[in-house]
Amino acid sequence: MTRRESPVSYKLDNGKFTPEYISWIAMKQRCLNPRAEKYPTYGGRGITVCRAWMYFPNFLGDMGARPEGYTLDRKNGDGNYEPGNCRWATAKEQAENRKEFINASALKTHCPAGHPYSGNNLRITKEGNRKCRQCDSERARRIRKEEESNRVLKGNFKAKKTHCINGHQFCEENTRYREGHRVCKVCQRDVAARQREKRKESK
Repeated sequence: MTRRESPVSYKLDNGKFTPEYISWIAMKQRCLNPRAEKYPTYGGRGITVCRAWMYFPNFLGDMGARPEGYTLDRKNGDGNYEPGNCRWATAKEQAENRKEFINASALKTHCPAGHPYSGNNLRITKEGNRKCRQCDSERARRIRKEEESNRVLKGNFKAKKTHCINGHQFCEENTRYREGHRVCKVCQRDVAARQREKRKESK
């Protein structure tokens, strides 16, 4: 069950976000947002955020204040963001931890999803990291499906509207279709009239 504590401040006296809040937002982005730059090496590998830490006060309560010069680090590079697997660490500590993780990962024959690191399924990044092509393809399909779903939902939402944003009814006489979208003829005429008036004033 998710713990909920008393509200905490997300901002400093100068109006900027606290270091802990910035780390929390960045953590969620790379694990939960497929469009985030670092998603492929986090959420794309199955790394996620525990349920309790979806609520900032719980994250802050477990991690405490972030010391200056430290950032969020996972002790086990294949583990999730959760109590017991995270710490505030310096860049040097993270580099050492990453080196140990890379050495251990080099011995693995399959990706976290169980696909083999071999043949045409193996992709080597510029940084020398191994990537699973099947996981890359599945992630791309999920993103395309999500985009298509959003377009359909947006189209259905607009189709349910009976009036334009200016309150004119989308009846047969007042509706024009352009690239599959409904356009209000009254609004179009009003825009054209205003443009003619501006041209006259400019002469």
